[in-house]
Amino acid sequence: MERRVLGNENYWNPEVWMVIRQAVESSPEDAAAILKAADVSTYTGSMVLCMDRDKVPYRVPVCVINEPIRYRPTKEEELASQERPPEIEFKAVKIRGIGESDREYDLSSYMTVQELLDQYMEDMGLEENKGLLIYDGRVMRNDFSLYAFRLDDEMVIQVM
Repeated sequence: MERRVLGNENYWNPEVWMVIRQAVESSPEDAAAILKAADVSTYTGSMVLCMDRDKVPYRVPVCVINEPIRYRPTKEEELASQERPPEIEFKAVKIRGIGESDREYDLSSYMTVQELLDQYMEDMGLEENKGLLIYDGRVMRNDFSLYAFRLDDEMVIQVM
């Protein structure tokens, strides 16, 4: 069974793919001997680009040839590896609602926006998760900690 190379009049040979696979799975010395015995040449001296006797190119991804050294870390791993900034206490931060008096809170930079919103909603006797906090003209994302917003003492946060 042959497969046609797109944009090329030549055909891939599945036997050459089998030879390349055997070469990839063997040691570097054995790989060179396997390729030479099957009359497959490496154009750049690397198995990334191999050619059979008819000069049909066979491109092999590097990740197939070399086992990856490491993978990109997940978001959780990335966050766990980062050093946590020192905790900062914000004094008398005001939360201002529409038509309501301000509420003052002493906050920690480690507190999340969601925790602050839940605390405010509980103090006001309102349904939870039904509000937005806005600071410095931006909606504060619930999963961010207050440290990300660079608050200061006696700042005002709008709730809607």
